[in-house]
Amino acid sequence: SPAAKHRLGALAALPSLTLPPGGLHKCNEIIPSDYENGIIPKEVISAMISPIFGPAAAAMDGLVQYDVRARKVCTTCQEMNELWEENNACSSTTDGEPCTSKAFAAEAMPYCTEGSFAYGRTMSGLLLEPIDPTTKEPIVGKVAATIFNNPTDSYPFDVPSQWPSNIATDPFKFVAGIFPASAGTYTLLPDVLGLGEDWESVRSYMNKALYQASAVPLLLKAKDAIEKENTCTELDKRVNMMGFSEAGYATIAISHAIDMLDDDYMHTYTGVGGAPIQLSSVQMTDSIVRMHAGTFPLPQYLVRLGNGYSSTNSDVANTDKGQDMISEEYLDPVDKNKDVREWVKAGLSYEEMVPYMPKPPSGLFTDLLNPSFLNIFLTQ
Repeated sequence: SPAAKHRLGALAALPSLTLPPGGLHKCNEIIPSDYENGIIPKEVISAMISPIFGPAAAAMDGLVQYDVRARKVCTTCQEMNELWEENNACSSTTDGEPCTSKAFAAEAMPYCTEGSFAYGRTMSGLLLEPIDPTTKEPIVGKVAATIFNNPTDSYPFDVPSQWPSNIATDPFKFVAGIFPASAGTYTLLPDVLGLGEDWESVRSYMNKALYQASAVPLLLKAKDAIEKENTCTELDKRVNMMGFSEAGYATIAISHAIDMLDDDYMHTYTGVGGAPIQLSSVQMTDSIVRMHAGTFPLPQYLVRLGNGYSSTNSDVANTDKGQDMISEEYLDPVDKNKDVREWVKAGLSYEEMVPYMPKPPSGLFTDLLNPSFLNIFLTQ
């Protein structure tokens, strides 16, 4: 992240992680904007198409139908568990039949049960609202939702909810989410737990429950807020989902979580690209073998993945089983410079991680790994 590069220097004490200048946007409020009433005119959005999409711009222009307003949305498992059971309440029997499983939050959202990785934490994200360009009010009727997933960054403030005040002049890598919103869907871009509002908490990576808990409670929160604020607008249960790479993996996980709600939600479009959908077999083997040979382009990937699978996430099966992915040498409880968990906690950028990692000529990137874990892949 450019915001973190200034910290890169000689290998010394890990840099401290502090809030960015200006802090974070406020939860569940419209994000401050240079535009009147926070509403980005569709003409501004149309003008952004060509620089972003180049030759494909002509095909995209027809999607821009509405103005857009950005707000930050936040919630917790506790809040959404309570809301779920309030909305789906039933007695022990209804018409002589037992309550269905969806009456209980633990069945609908198992990733939000007490004791889970997500419980007691704050999910945050960006919600982009389609606004009628004539009335300057939210569009009326039943409006579909889009969950627009993005690859996460190791720096916890490089997130969608840090939407800039002027999207036309301030470069922002999550800007593409504005187009499904301008096409007429409420568009949600989750920050992912450990990032954004949850920046002081433990981070994880490439775990299904992580992405499910980061998105579905926000979708339910958005639906509740939209319908309470707008008597003529309802967030429909039609959901589009999309993501590429890590975000493609997240899209598949969230798609499954939507099905688990068992509450008439409909997948109208699920787009997945470049995703590690066979993570535990094909992608893991290929990546680790290539890292061992020194031919993988981003060996820092091991830092984030290893942290997520080294007893930092209570939802992961190997937690506290003596089967951590990272070697004991790089889980040093005394020397933070040799503790992968501390690198991630410090929010090191991929560039900043390199000085702390073992690497040629004195070692190998895969020296980070538990030797028993590494041998599984090398012997295959």
